[in-house]
Amino acid sequence: MREVGKGASSVVFQALDEEKVIAMKVVTKGRKQADVGLKREIKALERLHHPNIVELHEVINSGESKEVFLVM
Repeated sequence: MREVGKGASSVVFQALDEEKVIAMKVVTKGRKQADVGLKREIKALERLHHPNIVELHEVINSGESKEVFLVM
């Protein structure tokens, strides 16, 4: 994995999944405003299907972890 971008509450990594290049966005939970924005982002990505927009494949959200993982 290598880091390709960083924001206020997340980091995006490029990784390989069975020889397929994926992006994994790691979002830190705990700030109310950021959590609301994350929920909105997930809902939007679930609805969007277009060749020029990254597709959301999986959301990994363990109640014990301080992070949410978006696999795109």
